[in-house]
Amino acid sequence: MKPVLNDKSIVYISGHSPELDPGVDRKVHGLVESAKKLGYTGVVYNKHCRTVRSRITLFKKVFDTDARYIFLRSFGWMHLVIMPYIIKARWQGRKIICDQPNSLSRYTRQLNHFNIPPLKRTIYKALTYLHGSIGYLLFNRIIQYDIESSFFMFGVRHKAILMGNGIDADQIKLRTKNYTGNSELKLVGVASLKDVHGYDRIINAIAIFNQRNSLKAKFYIVGGNDGNPVLLKLKQLTEQLGLENYVTFYGTKGTDFINKLYGECDIAVDAISCTREGVSVCSSIKTREYAMAGIPFICSLSDPDFNHDEPFRIMIPNDESIEPIVDALEKFPTTRKLFTDEQIRRFALDNLSYEHKFKTMINGLL
Repeated sequence: MKPVLNDKSIVYISGHSPELDPGVDRKVHGLVESAKKLGYTGVVYNKHCRTVRSRITLFKKVFDTDARYIFLRSFGWMHLVIMPYIIKARWQGRKIICDQPNSLSRYTRQLNHFNIPPLKRTIYKALTYLHGSIGYLLFNRIIQYDIESSFFMFGVRHKAILMGNGIDADQIKLRTKNYTGNSELKLVGVASLKDVHGYDRIINAIAIFNQRNSLKAKFYIVGGNDGNPVLLKLKQLTEQLGLENYVTFYGTKGTDFINKLYGECDIAVDAISCTREGVSVCSSIKTREYAMAGIPFICSLSDPDFNHDEPFRIMIPNDESIEPIVDALEKFPTTRKLFTDEQIRRFALDNLSYEHKFKTMINGLL
């Protein structure tokens, strides 16, 4: 007998670790909370697990609910083994949505860099290719944040929606500062500090910019522990270029400190060297935080949530070049006249909030 399902109820299933993946945890709970704001009831079933049996047990929790919508943070190749349970859920009339954080084609490439035994790497690759597009067949919808290859999308491309990550609008307030122009151009970058962030490009650009202009640029970097190898390289580069008075390393800081810093700076910096990992499309959470705070930002990748003509989104090439960054900094006083902080935040509220994402994810499924 089929259960009576509630069209205003959702369940989100995920096997992530809240401690190891706090960003994922915020996203999962943020999506469910946004649904509640829109009049839905929702619950997260989360247990950090990796085995087939534990994943099956986790997914079967949906049968204890009356939820019409089931969100599953991708199990990867294990979709193949939970197929019987997806079939049962579909038979009951539930709508199953696969939330696929990374493309499977990208995952197979990343496996080459994982510190795992070669045999295990080979097995994981084989299982992922076995999944192919078959593992997606039973989902009503596939949410993607990266462009997937035709192999994994064969016959299911019509189910997929490419979108960017969402953000909780309530947790980030509009910064208090309005840009007026002064004797300094202040940049801020907040990151865990990896090579893909490309902050070395910014430091090199500041060295050239400050030589050419009476207006001096400063860069404030938040993030990275003392043992971080990228942080060490950035400090060494700063010393080599004699920029100790223009580049400041704050290390890890809390939300209040970061929000205050946003209000004191003119431009934020996203990850701008993703070419170092072969990435061409990105929906960085940090970009969304910058936009919600109302601060313009420098970025280098295509993002599905932007039209690429927003003046506050300052695009530079996704390569190792420096001169385009210098050019963007020199043009910034003029560029800044094209928008206000309030307009940036309005864009974020209309396009980047969890509420907007949730409505897009379920649109047309009933």
